Amino acid sequence: MSCASTGLPSRYFDGEARSWDAAHGPESPRRREYAARRAYLRARCRALGRPRVLDLGCGTGRMLIDLTDLIEAGLGVDIAPAMIAHARSLAAGRPGLRFLTSDAAAAARDVPGRYDLAFFIGSLEHMPDPAAALGAARRALTRGGHLIVIMPHPGSPLLRLARLTSGRAPVPTRHFSPGALAHLATRAGLAPAGMRPLPFSPWPGRLPAPIWGPAWLQGAYAAEFTASTL
Repeated sequence: MSCASTGLPSRYFDGEARSWDAAHGPESPRRREYAARRAYLRARCRALGRPRVLDLGCGTGRMLIDLTDLIEAGLGVDIAPAMIAHARSLAAGRPGLRFLTSDAAAAARDVPGRYDLAFFIGSLEHMPDPAAALGAARRALTRGGHLIVIMPHPGSPLLRLARLTSGRAPVPTRHFSPGALAHLATRAGLAPAGMRPLPFSPWPGRLPAPIWGPAWLQGAYAAEFTASTL
């Protein structure tokens, strides 16, 4: 998923658009990780009762498409035009979904209406100012609306090994621990509302992530927040 500043991140994710789902989607080597995220988000949409959803850093829009039957409407935002073009193609025939080429802060400021649920799935860590992105997401939410952030845990042994052996990431990346993320979110007017471990491995085909244990061991987490101030 991508939603960062213009320049290098946009060019990188544009170049990845055609192969993104093959590498990260429901039939990819990351299918187990994708399925866990999808199941979690579908459960949250059921609990919220057909929410209006904002996906910040939507990539090809696959996750938003997979939630269509459980939401009232959805808007996917991504900084990479090629990702948005692919998302619009995949979502053809689904009038409740829209896709917009924009960065997170501009989209949250400029799109009409408010949303019951917003999420960053593997995207907040690529943004140049995560605190500003969280604040923009909070302003796009209804009173008491929910924000979910899914990201790899910086304490994951596999992620640490990847950093030592794989060299520099192709785009700027900054992973936050659940505590550090909660601190940023609280400053943005968001109240912590729960956290769930999720599987993640830098090498899913060779070294799959554990499916049990705390977030730092499984490799990733989903943190949920509510809009405490408007």
